[in-house]
Amino acid sequence: MAWFQKTVTLAPRSRGFHLVTEELVRALPELERIRVGLAHFFIQHTSASLCINENADPTVRADLESHFNTLAPGAPVDPEQISDPSVPDYNYDTLSGVDYDIDISKPVGSRITRLQINGADVDPAARFVVAVNNYRRSGGGNFPGIVKTQVYNEQKEIRQLLIDWAQARGVIDPADFYVKNWQLVRNGTPIQF
Repeated sequence: MAWFQKTVTLAPRSRGFHLVTEELVRALPELERIRVGLAHFFIQHTSASLCINENADPTVRADLESHFNTLAPGAPVDPEQISDPSVPDYNYDTLSGVDYDIDISKPVGSRITRLQINGADVDPAARFVVAVNNYRRSGGGNFPGIVKTQVYNEQKEIRQLLIDWAQARGVIDPADFYVKNWQLVRNGTPIQF
C-alpha cells in the first residue's frame, strides 16, 4: 500500500466560487499511478492580504455610516439592537488617523456628523490613503469596494506582515494600538452603554 502527502498552492483567484479540480490533478502527477484509493484534501484558507488604496472623503463617510440601526433620540439604548445581528462582527469597519462621530438617530447618508484630523474638520475634497484587506477591497461583506488607485498590493498576508513587524520591533505595547477616535451619538450626545 502506498501513500503520499503533498502541499499544493493554488493560483490566486478573485472572490467567489472556483473549480480547482484540473489544477489539483496537474499538480499531483502521482495520481496517474493509483487505480483505487482514497484522497483527502485539506483546503487551507490563508489570511487576507493588505491593499492600500487612495480614497476620497465622500466614499470614506459612506463606508463608515451604514453599519448601525437607526435609534431615535430618547429611545432606550439596547446594545443588542444597535447593530444588525445578521452582519458578522468582522464586517464592521473603523478608521484610524481620523476622529469621527456616527449619529445613529440620523438617516444613512448624513450620519457622520464630525470627521476631523488633528482637531480640524476634513475638507470634503480631501483624499485619503486607506489600508484594507483584499476581502474588503473586492467588496466582501457588502463593503462598497475600493476601486480607486491602488498604492500597495504585494499580496502578502496580513498575518505574516504582523509577525514580521512584531519580530523586528521586539516589544509590543498595547497602548500603541488603541486610540478612542470614534463614537456613536444621538443628536450629538454620546451614547453610554
